[in-house]
Amino acid sequence: MSIRPAFLNYLMGHKLKNKMTKEEYEIRLTALQRDFNDKKDALMRECAISNNPFKSGDKITDGTYTIIIKSANISCFGGSMPTLYYSGIWLKKDGTPNKRNESATIYQSRATKID
Repeated sequence: MSIRPAFLNYLMGHKLKNKMTKEEYEIRLTALQRDFNDKKDALMRECAISNNPFKSGDKITDGTYTIIIKSANISCFGGSMPTLYYSGIWLKKDGTPNKRNESATIYQSRATKID
């Protein structure tokens, strides 16, 4: 980060009353990072939810698994927009739960709703 000459002249002419210690710097930096991460998480959640076409209880498939949605979580890979992935009981081809009540996960990008 560079400092502009005018600002540098201002700094040279005005002494700050108290020097900032390394500990104070680290505390303030940690607070900024925490605030940034909280705001980033809120933005990711808002983006993923606003693009969500399904609701709890919907039947969806990805061509391999068919589930009834019980829960959803946020997923974000390598700088892409955040999306949801859904978890629920894996259904057999006839639409009934499998014998072992196994669950499966389907990503929003591959999900299709079944009526």
